[in-house]
Amino acid sequence: MSDLHALQPKDIEKIEFSRFTPARYADSGNSGLLSIFLKKRDDGGQVYLWGHSAVNTAFVDANLSTSYHQGASQFTLQYSPSWRNYQDVYDSTDRSYIGSDFRVNLHEQDRNPFNYHYHPVKVRYDYSPDIKTLFSATLNLNRNSHDSREITSTSDSELGEYDNRNFTKDRSFTPSLDLFMRRDFNDKNSLEAQVVGTLNSGQYRRDNNYIFADGDEEAYIMNADTRRRSLITAFSYIHKFSDRTTLSAGYQNTLSRSTNTYLSSDYKPVLTENNNYAYVSFGQSAGKFYFNVSTGAKLFWINNDVNRRHFIKNLSSARADWYINDNWNLRAFFNYSPYIPSLTTLTDYPQQTTPYLISNGNPDLNVSDNYSYSLMASFTKKKFQAALQTSFYDTDKSMVGEVRYLGNGLFLSQTVNSRYTRLFQNTLNFRISDIYGFGARLNLTLGHYSTAGADWSYKLTSLSGSITVWWNHGPYTISYWRKLPGKYLSGHYVGKNENGDSLAFEWKPDRHWTVGASWMYMFDKKGTRYPGRNYSAVSPMQRDRYIKNNSNMVVLSLSYSADFGSIFRTARRNLNNTDSGSSLLQM
Repeated sequence: MSDLHALQPKDIEKIEFSRFTPARYADSGNSGLLSIFLKKRDDGGQVYLWGHSAVNTAFVDANLSTSYHQGASQFTLQYSPSWRNYQDVYDSTDRSYIGSDFRVNLHEQDRNPFNYHYHPVKVRYDYSPDIKTLFSATLNLNRNSHDSREITSTSDSELGEYDNRNFTKDRSFTPSLDLFMRRDFNDKNSLEAQVVGTLNSGQYRRDNNYIFADGDEEAYIMNADTRRRSLITAFSYIHKFSDRTTLSAGYQNTLSRSTNTYLSSDYKPVLTENNNYAYVSFGQSAGKFYFNVSTGAKLFWINNDVNRRHFIKNLSSARADWYINDNWNLRAFFNYSPYIPSLTTLTDYPQQTTPYLISNGNPDLNVSDNYSYSLMASFTKKKFQAALQTSFYDTDKSMVGEVRYLGNGLFLSQTVNSRYTRLFQNTLNFRISDIYGFGARLNLTLGHYSTAGADWSYKLTSLSGSITVWWNHGPYTISYWRKLPGKYLSGHYVGKNENGDSLAFEWKPDRHWTVGASWMYMFDKKGTRYPGRNYSAVSPMQRDRYIKNNSNMVVLSLSYSADFGSIFRTARRNLNNTDSGSSLLQM
């Protein structure tokens, strides 16, 4: 996204978007492809500076980027820091733990301040001696820090009144080296190869402290150091039989080794994974029709200390497009992809987090099978656009969080396989633009959720959407956006999406500078709100969470871009492997 924000409109030839995910990305959980084609330009460089901050909240984001192209080489340096320091974060929670011979009711009033620093740095070198060859080397240096506190007063039907003082610190440093090569042998054959090596080190500290009315104290400590080493390799071959027929095939592999050192014990497990994905994809167009089918094999070996797991699964997808005429387009999709448990969810190391609750991974998790079906019709007429998409998502053996009673007043929280999770969804989009400078966009989504486990089932119907209106005149743009948050169902939990609105003003005095101001969460004293409810028979809960720091937030933004000489960007890189995996179960 940092690369995308640094692009200038004058450098863009065209933009294409597809809701269909090509086979090479199907193993990464992506749900669409955005292709940006850039114009060819000569030697030169670019500087891009952007930042925004809230005047009444500790909130800063920035993007500092510079690049220079000379002959066959291009150098890029990028830094995109982000900082938050929120103190007015509140929770009001009612929860119970219910066992066969035990029940406790809790009412908690919390203030949960948090702050974080993200400091991603990217240094990249691109070398393109001719139009058929591209080599790229990228060094990423990401240093992140996250701190949070929970200052809680609890009314407990078993233990009486007490205070909670919980502190969490999470530090990580992740350097990685990304090497990429693309070679177009001729107009019909291309090969891409990529290798990414990542070294991650982290420190996780969590102290849960309980201070009772009689002066007694209890502490539940989860302190761990983690080290992860990984190597990702990917190869992709593309062959064009003609302008209408394309065949591609590829292979991806991820090798990793993680070591978790739990400081409160002598346990130091070593966890390894060997993740393989091979695929083949075929595309064919005939007149106004286009078809694409792809299939692949997923082979995943995990050695989770004393637990060894081996998964072999298929991945398949199909797509059909019918370009009826200049106004109408009809598109259909099918996709099957397994969701294989991660090292985190499989980690078998129980940790007590409260007087009543023990958390642990689940080494017996099975693969979830995800099936998705979509049909979309779109209509375009001059300045008006409309689209309707109907989708059905069916997950067999879906993974959900669940709590069960162990006895003696203790409960276990872990991820388990439910029977199914299903979503039937209809999305309607309207857009109208360039009417005397005015434009508007409306999005409405009606979804029906259903999920079931061994002895429970839930259903939910929800309406959500958003509306945006804007007016542009010369260098000035005024816009208003409002989100219509809807509810969602995940296992036993029903939540509501984040609320949001914004009145924004933007001024472009010249081609270099852009000045902006926005007023967000207007007239909302609670800022962003996250109500939720858990319907579990063992651990029912109702929570009202809000971040007051965001209320009536005024954000100022400033950006500057300049070209010296001119610049040629190599825009044919279309693999982007990263390793963000973790083997540490955090509370």
